[in-house]
Amino acid sequence: MRIRLTPLLTLLLLSACGDDGVGVPQPVPIPKEFLMRGSIGGPGSTIRMVGLPGAVARAGDVILDGGAGEILARSTALGSFMADVPYASGGIKIRLETSEAITYTVKTSVIMFIDTIGEDLENAPISPVVAGKTTIMGLTTADREVFALNLRSAEVALGASDGAGHFTLELPAQTGDAVMVYVNNDPLGDAWALVVP
Repeated sequence: MRIRLTPLLTLLLLSACGDDGVGVPQPVPIPKEFLMRGSIGGPGSTIRMVGLPGAVARAGDVILDGGAGEILARSTALGSFMADVPYASGGIKIRLETSEAITYTVKTSVIMFIDTIGEDLENAPISPVVAGKTTIMGLTTADREVFALNLRSAEVALGASDGAGHFTLELPAQTGDAVMVYVNNDPLGDAWALVVP
């Protein structure tokens, strides 16, 4: 008995085999190390790892391993994430689901910059939520990277202070969210803790 392959039958067979171009698994892009920020530390410490927007390709499970066991974090649609990682040695391996891992080198010391919190940040730092976002305005050292991290959602707003040290960030948030503001962030230093009114 001969079976004649019609165009419809051929398409059905290819679809069943996963060759239709839709069901073929694609490799997951590796994380971008230059968009990772981590706190300083050494063996036995906990390292706060923050992925800035675009650090990973999409929302998904981010697996981090500092040699003391894997930690699972969830990235946002914009590719940001946050995790506190127990650190033993050898850097922190970071991957998005099945991607190839990158290794973030943990810094054990930091060159200190004089980053100061000004009255703008102390007195009126964070606005009530409007259209799903809060606005954070502050004053720090001129020409520094600044970002705000929403601890509930892992959303990140990234910006920079201007030549006079002023910055404004808009961060997706809800009333009551805890927010950390970092300045000059590689490695992460002290942060200002704020609560969305």
